[in-house]
Amino acid sequence: MGRNIVTSEQCFHLLISQDGCSSGVPQGSVLGPLLFITYISPISSIASNFGVSLQQYADDTQLYLCTSSRDLTSNLNTLELCLTSLPHR
Repeated sequence: MGRNIVTSEQCFHLLISQDGCSSGVPQGSVLGPLLFITYISPISSIASNFGVSLQQYADDTQLYLCTSSRDLTSNLNTLELCLTSLPHR
């Protein structure tokens, strides 16, 4: 996983990308929506366990923390722990 921190005024973005996809559901599948919901359902509870805020729309998920510059390292570590706690399928 790559870890880049992009700063813009008081906003810090942690960009993590993971290349490759080893599984999936064919587009247009009848079970596709149900399987997708089942796949993403644990994200919100895991995020809340770490105090990480979350926004979801369609197939886009954004995890974020409000932080000050003095707490940045601690909060980035919390966000990283949250991300590594998500199930990798």
